[in-house]
Amino acid sequence: MSALPLIPRPVTDRAANLQPPITRTTIVALITMGSILMSLAITYVGLKLQESAVTFNIMLIAFIAPLVIAPIVSWRLMSLLIKIHRLEQEMRLLATYDDMTGTLNRRAFLSSAEQTLQIARRNHFAIALMYMDIDNFKNINDTHGHNVGDTVIRSFASVLTGLKRNSDLLGRVGGEEFALMILNTDREGTLHFAGKVLEEVRNNVVHHQGIEIRNTVSIGVAMLDQEQKTTLDQLIHRADKALYKAKHTGKDRVAMDDESLPPSTAQPHASAGNV
Repeated sequence: MSALPLIPRPVTDRAANLQPPITRTTIVALITMGSILMSLAITYVGLKLQESAVTFNIMLIAFIAPLVIAPIVSWRLMSLLIKIHRLEQEMRLLATYDDMTGTLNRRAFLSSAEQTLQIARRNHFAIALMYMDIDNFKNINDTHGHNVGDTVIRSFASVLTGLKRNSDLLGRVGGEEFALMILNTDREGTLHFAGKVLEEVRNNVVHHQGIEIRNTVSIGVAMLDQEQKTTLDQLIHRADKALYKAKHTGKDRVAMDDESLPPSTAQPHASAGNV
């Protein structure tokens, strides 16, 4: 059994660990120093304008007052601002990442995939899109419960995260369905990677109350070469059709859509189950 990569932390855990670039103590100290200098300056100028004597006691009060008041007020104000900052960061993360798996959510994946597609066209890169669905997932939920089903999903996401490159886009686009966009990879490289995913998922074991739960995955692949003008929606449709083909030709396999196959090998039910 292969070692399982670390499961990504939930998005809320990430947000909880976010820290502002400058510490609260530093900011409070700066505000206090600024308040003291401003208080001394205003007191001195005011006394001069009124032609009053600048006495030590008056300047001492002008020094002590902001020294006492500024830290209290600024500390409370900074606490409020930090809470707002963390809330904003958490909202951004929740709008971008799937809380269960730590991968991109559907909306963020589609947005990033569109940008990646534009980059690929400008630089004449090939792109591969993989649509992956955990096999017999309903049976897992019905037999072991939804909590175990969630664990299986997290485990699968962890496998994908451990295999993909940093430049690849990984997102959870449905309940147990994931999408992976691979930039600048040819057909053979994509099939090789898909084969590794199949193998890792087969060898991965989820333990629950002394029971070993094994599962497999079906993968649909669509390629976009340098000459094609396919839109993202069309590419997704092709990958989804290939996934449907993999599901209906035995599961636990890779299927490539016909437009991605060389003309001499394109067949209605072509698959790469033994990759």
